[in-house]
Amino acid sequence: MHATSAKYKDGKCFKDHFGGFDEFKPINLVIGRNNSGKSRMLDFAQVLCGKELKPNHLSGSFSGVFTEEALQRNFNKTTSEGILRGNHWESHGKLWVGKTVKWEVDHGEVTFEIKDYEEYKSHGYDEVEKEREDRIKTTLSSVKPPFFQKGFRRILADRDIQPETNSISMELDFAGNGATNIIRRYLRSTNDKYARDLIQT
Repeated sequence: MHATSAKYKDGKCFKDHFGGFDEFKPINLVIGRNNSGKSRMLDFAQVLCGKELKPNHLSGSFSGVFTEEALQRNFNKTTSEGILRGNHWESHGKLWVGKTVKWEVDHGEVTFEIKDYEEYKSHGYDEVEKEREDRIKTTLSSVKPPFFQKGFRRILADRDIQPETNSISMELDFAGNGATNIIRRYLRSTNDKYARDLIQT
């Protein structure tokens, strides 16, 4: 299970609202005025290549889709004992496979929202419900960043990138030369190979 969106608050550029990515595509454009937080967005992108989805110094807001593998770490198929009533997997974990979940993490506290969650609550069994919620929170706490174990390369700031003449080349060098042409190709091409919907702006 990986996050399909990730946003952060950091006390700097994004103090009162979350800034980040509603979705992830092969090419993501960050556009904004000076001092609007573009460089901070690159910092967030670098976080998404790390080991943890939410470093301690940031508050985060995320979404994703529950997978069977992720849920089974906390809802065992062969366990039917303890606070949870019935088989832990069949009666509690299996319910969430394929469901979209939104969650926030702030100072180590996890809150989550799953569509139609109320329908599955164990009404009248508060201790069962609390245990189930705790296991869901534990599952969410272990979700990996979408670019876990991927490399991150920060090219020179846009003020150092020289204007580029139109070219069909798709090469990008260490200083970021070629970025404009690559993006231009995706935005303007009618070739399905360079689909416009691969770019998030």
